[in-house]
This record gives sequence, structure tokens and C-alpha cells, in this order.
Amino acid sequence: MPEAPLSWINSCRRLHPFFSAVLVSAAAIAFLCGAAYFALLNVASPAIAALVTGLGALVFAVLIVMAGRLLSRRKRAASRRQDRGEADEGLGKRERTAGELSGLLGAEIASVARSNMRGTLLASLIAGFAIGASTRLRKILLDLIFPR
Repeated sequence: MPEAPLSWINSCRRLHPFFSAVLVSAAAIAFLCGAAYFALLNVASPAIAALVTGLGALVFAVLIVMAGRLLSRRKRAASRRQDRGEADEGLGKRERTAGELSGLLGAEIASVARSNMRGTLLASLIAGFAIGASTRLRKILLDLIFPR
């Protein structure tokens, strides 16, 4: 097996904290969806609560796609300004690097969300219905959220 170039390994080391943060954020969103579901159980049936929670997750996914598009448009506009020599000289190297990274990240998130829109919707609906239909699963999640 050929060895990976050193620059690729360094890139992975730099992005590791970012991917860890993404995973923790995804877990936090899952807990927030569970909390929303349990809060809706007080005013709606389990099926309706699951449907509303799934639709809320879908709306959140659409917002992520829209944010990604907005960021990718800004990056394209900034690259056009740089091509014309109008780049802001007041920014430091860190700020420019952060801006470029956020633009790349937004474009990547947008493409992943666009390519997996059906999967995202289906997973949200299945999870919502599973929580609504299974009292055992609901009890497990309640015990995780509100330990005794």
C-alpha cells in the first residue's frame, strides 16, 4: 500500500478537532430533537409529535443547505474580488484562512445535504416514529435526559 503524502496527514491532523466538533454537534441536535419530541407529547399524540419533530429536523437541514449556499456565494465573490485585486488588505492571515475554510466547509456541507436530502428526511421520520411507537425506547431516552 503506498504511503500517504505528508501534507495529507497534516491536513487530517488539523481537521480532526473540527470533525470531532461536528460529531458532538450532531449528537446535541439529536438530543434537542428528542427533547422537542418529549415536550410535544404533552400537547399531541406520539405520532403527531414524531411528525412535527421530523419536519423540524427537515427544516433545520434546509437551513443548513441555505447557509452553505450563502457561504459558497460569498467565497466565489471574494475570489472574484481577489482576481481583480480588490481583496481586503486589512485582514490578517488567520482571518483570511478562517474565511476560506468556512467557505469550503459551507460548500461541502451543502453538497452533502443536497445529495442526502431523502436519507436525512427518512432517518428523521423513522427516528421520530420509533420513539413515538416504542415505549421502551422512549423510557430509555427519558432516563438518559432526566436521570433519576
